[in-house]
Amino acid sequence: MTISERYGEFYLLTSPFTNTIGCYRVVSRIAAAEMGLSQEEFMNVVQRLQDRRIAVCVDDYILVRTWFRHNSWEATFSGNVAKAAAKELAGLPSQLREHWVQASLDIGVPEAAVHSLLPEIDVTRWEAGALHDKDSVEGTYEGLSRVSTTPSEGQANYNHNHNKNNKETKNTTPTPLFFDVTIEPHRKMLLQLLSGIDGEVAQTILDELAGALESVRSGTRRKPIGSVRAWVGELVNLAASGNFVPELAPAIRERRGRADSHAESVPRPTARDVGRKNMDAVRAALISASAQKRDASCVKS
Repeated sequence: MTISERYGEFYLLTSPFTNTIGCYRVVSRIAAAEMGLSQEEFMNVVQRLQDRRIAVCVDDYILVRTWFRHNSWEATFSGNVAKAAAKELAGLPSQLREHWVQASLDIGVPEAAVHSLLPEIDVTRWEAGALHDKDSVEGTYEGLSRVSTTPSEGQANYNHNHNKNNKETKNTTPTPLFFDVTIEPHRKMLLQLLSGIDGEVAQTILDELAGALESVRSGTRRKPIGSVRAWVGELVNLAASGNFVPELAPAIRERRGRADSHAESVPRPTARDVGRKNMDAVRAALISASAQKRDASCVKS
């Protein structure tokens, strides 16, 4: 893979657009800006990723076929995370679900696990073997939207309240939740993972994540967090079973309390700002690695 292709795959795996299943809507204008590319350059990178069977594009959606190579399928297919994943999967066009199923099977996710998330309408087709037809899951490029789009009823919604008949519903995660700057880039994913959880518990999980990421950065935590999604998913499951005992969250909560009095004078970076900074750092690292490899080849010759 070229540097731009690796950079593109990294962006698709960590983009603020991401969800729990690795298949989500993308606005190319915003994605290109976050990567520091023109729209045309972004579309070219995505096309090359399709040619390598790393991504599939249909309409405004992108499926990252390598999603479960970099994220734990076990955490995604269990507990409250599985409920969110099933809802996201049901909201996809049927063609994309077929691509997602085949990509998951190709990466090694057990068939029974994939089966458990499929909408009932797809289960019959899955059992009949229709979803394993190679011709039905070849990557096709249908184009991405170049303008902003509004969420449809099929997309994940933080409050998950689509009841139009004013029947009583329960939104157990009230807004606002507070996102430390260290976890701001993961906001959308975290809202999906924490949907349906008591607000106080959700905030504690967010603070625990912020504290853990800070500990990794400062070197006080030896074990890095390989996948934020899987790590938070485990906390969600622990909270559901009553076994979640926060260690780092109290310090983050106390710090936030001290900062409340002057928070307005310190503007918080947006997810796009943080994402752009991270992307710039990754791009520089990839370019540096490529240069070192080239220099090493020259020395050998």
